[in-house]
Amino acid sequence: RLWPHAAVPTSYREPIHTKVPTMFVYGDVDGGTPLWFTEHAASGFSNRAEVAMHNRGHTEWAPCVEAVYERFLNQASVQGLDASACSQLSRPPFKIK
Repeated sequence: RLWPHAAVPTSYREPIHTKVPTMFVYGDVDGGTPLWFTEHAASGFSNRAEVAMHNRGHTEWAPCVEAVYERFLNQASVQGLDASACSQLSRPPFKIK
């Protein structure tokens, strides 16, 4: 009861539908945001690119994603984006520190 409260419209959880160019990036071993979440969220974005990183979670961008993202921003479009290099990533080294 001490947490702040806000009123949200009844449509708050309705899917978004837009033609705005959008790039979704996700990892196929993401335990925090599973693939079904992106599939659900992305369905209303008709002008989208989806970049699936093999052996990655949602915070582990790779150089392949940086290249695709840079091209996306420079051309302001998802047309012709090639993220195939991101599907061949090896698992990153284990972090101990």
